Amino acid sequence: MVELICKILKIGKASYYRYKKADEPILSLIKYFSKEELLELQNNSKITRLELIKDFSNDQIEMALKYFLIEKIQKENTKNTSLESENIEIKKEIQKLNETLLNMNQNINKISEKINEDSFSIYQDKSEQKIAKEDLQKLIKKEYEEKK
Repeated sequence: MVELICKILKIGKASYYRYKKADEPILSLIKYFSKEELLELQNNSKITRLELIKDFSNDQIEMALKYFLIEKIQKENTKNTSLESENIEIKKEIQKLNETLLNMNQNINKISEKINEDSFSIYQDKSEQKIAKEDLQKLIKKEYEEKK
């Protein structure tokens, strides 16, 4: 890069190192350019990036950058808001499914209780009633689990 800077400034390496030792402002300025930009300056006597903004004041450039950043932030926020809305909708659907499952369980329990009340009165012995009720409840739960 030293050779490139020397060619652009039309100085020798000894002068370059004298400038560097003396902390000449031109060398401080050059550090703001990439090697590609310095090559472009050497070949074309201009740098495209600077040509694009040469007619604008610093305030105008700063305002344009702020506007660009605000637009970018707003787009990101819109994406995040959209994702949050989708998440809320998904949570609502999950809540509805959970409520449906809860209702189904409650209905199964009601049916099971009704069956217990009506059907097991044929058993004289309480222990036989209890075993029959447990068997039926297991059967209902098994069928319910299979449907899931």
